[in-house]
Amino acid sequence: MVSMKKTIFTVLLASLILLAAAFNLHNEADKAYAASPSTAATAQEAHSLNPTVSSEYPEIWIVPRSGGGAAVVGNVRVTSDYAQVTDPEMIATATFVEKDDPVGKILTEYVLARSGSRQVFGPYKQRIYKGGVSKWDGFGIFTAQYGIGNKYDGHTATVYKFLRDGTITEEEAVVVRGKIRIDFDQMASIMIVLDE
Repeated sequence: MVSMKKTIFTVLLASLILLAAAFNLHNEADKAYAASPSTAATAQEAHSLNPTVSSEYPEIWIVPRSGGGAAVVGNVRVTSDYAQVTDPEMIATATFVEKDDPVGKILTEYVLARSGSRQVFGPYKQRIYKGGVSKWDGFGIFTAQYGIGNKYDGHTATVYKFLRDGTITEEEAVVVRGKIRIDFDQMASIMIVLDE
């Protein structure tokens, strides 16, 4: 009986250590690919410039594989489609970018300079992991749906992706049933801007 309790305790402790390592790797990987932190606008400052940008900074949320669950990140619900992900052990996360994150600062400044007074969601970090190690690409295609609200059905949005190499791409998406579908063949930090 004592041996079984020790085994259970060891497994639980190892799981907690792996979980902590995954969050630490997540933060270290972001620092490694961030572009120059010299930009002046922080996400908090961006909120004061454009109140449609959320000023809350919640924890990292795991995006469920199935069962209809969703990660609630700031003011959006993130659901997933892992159908084209090549490894069934991969798990995706979504989080609002922290206010002192250089990637968030750069992306926010870039997007706000182009969006004017339009409705903005984000910035968010979309990541995928296997065994606590962040995978930037080579995982197939991960699809996330960002639920921004049914009142935007039929509207077009621009999704800005800040990629690991420092480039920012733009792609259009249409809001369907309150959600914007975003396909990732490489992980990115993103912002969503509703077009007028």
